Amino acid sequence: HPHHRRGGTANPLHNSMAAGNTANNNAMGSAATTAASALTPTIVVMKLAKRNGGLPCLCIDANALPSARGGAAVDVHHAIPIRVMRAVEMQYHLPPRINMPQVQLELPFDRPLRTVVDRLRTMSPHIYIEGSMDGELTLRIDGDGASIRTFYGKLIPRFEDLEEDNDDDDDDD
Repeated sequence: HPHHRRGGTANPLHNSMAAGNTANNNAMGSAATTAASALTPTIVVMKLAKRNGGLPCLCIDANALPSARGGAAVDVHHAIPIRVMRAVEMQYHLPPRINMPQVQLELPFDRPLRTVVDRLRTMSPHIYIEGSMDGELTLRIDGDGASIRTFYGKLIPRFEDLEEDNDDDDDDD
């Protein structure tokens, strides 16, 4: 059921997944998309709250005013079910700690990596990447009966934000 606010001229849209409300949500979601092209969002509020009998949700409320092209003001309310974890569990969900790269290469625009990687992924779940500051990059997959390698050469090395080696020969001069 839509969430109605009192005292305003806004069209309220409520896009949370309440039981038995799926068809209504789909219709309102498409109405919100259509209405959004004529609206300018002014306020977006995110908060944690309990909905639907105590289910924890991330609630997003957006109030949009009509743009210069016209249209009515719209309030959009969306409740996304979440699982709240204990603080002690957080260590298992942190991003991995990785060192700064030792090789950075600029790739040419006319030879995108994505098409090559997508083709290699159809043949193997693992793609190995090897690169050097000499401007060479190799993508490799190893299968049961074959190994496939794709070579990129004459790439431009980048030296910004590289991890410094402790045994640099340049420091002895």
